[in-house]
Amino acid sequence: MFDKPCAAEFFKWRKYPTPRSRMLEDMTTKKGLKNKIFTARRDCYKGEWKDNLKDGWGLYLANDKSKSLYEGHWKKHKADGFGVHSICLKNGKYKIMESGSWKNGKPDGMGFSYKNGNYYEGTFEKGKKQGHGRMWYKNGNFYEGKWKNDKRHGLGLFVFSNGNRYEGEFFEGMKQGAGVLYHLKTGQAQEGIWIDDNCVTSHIRDIQFRQAAISPTPYPIPDVGLLNWEQVISNESKAHAEYLFNRSKISPPEEVECIVQKKCICQIGKKCDRNWL
Repeated sequence: MFDKPCAAEFFKWRKYPTPRSRMLEDMTTKKGLKNKIFTARRDCYKGEWKDNLKDGWGLYLANDKSKSLYEGHWKKHKADGFGVHSICLKNGKYKIMESGSWKNGKPDGMGFSYKNGNYYEGTFEKGKKQGHGRMWYKNGNFYEGKWKNDKRHGLGLFVFSNGNRYEGEFFEGMKQGAGVLYHLKTGQAQEGIWIDDNCVTSHIRDIQFRQAAISPTPYPIPDVGLLNWEQVISNESKAHAEYLFNRSKISPPEEVECIVQKKCICQIGKKCDRNWL
């Protein structure tokens, strides 16, 4: 309203000091490096802040059963960038569970996982294995190939602990589609179609190092025949006799009477006039 100060004292411009409420608010705003900040449930954060949000490098120790610890970069209150997630063991030492790139509080990008005694290295998306990766299982198995939603999905190579290996397609963690299963013990390759981890059709061929196999298939292949057929028939007869004996215990009296009289039983407990012998 006034371009120049007036002679009257009350018309002069004055520079008012910052209100005390604003000063207190600025003092309580977390920004820059803070030594330690505790939450209501006794979680502890030590690191950098920006506008009351974790932002920059920091260390977060959760007050839960596992005493989980995250050390790495933060952005807008969430783990974002490179970081390492660990849990506390019973002996007081920390074990790394995940390390690598994070986004919005979850592993995202290239990273490593050490959960359940397994070791995985590859790509993540929103906290799950996604894309290409390799997994070493604690039972000795190994997989390298495509992943989706934490499961083997797409083309991949699975090596069993006994040395056999499968190369082909996977779907939601199981062998599905075209693939080849190499039997190293017999020196043969089984190539065919798989559904729900089971081979539905295939043909078997010898592989180059068959002679170096532990138990190569002998040639010529023997003709198909019954093995111990007398024992098989004996077992079947015994099982059938036991079935008839048990059945007679639960059958109505008239059915047993009908059998004794050598009459045909069309329905349980009912007789007919036809002879069955």
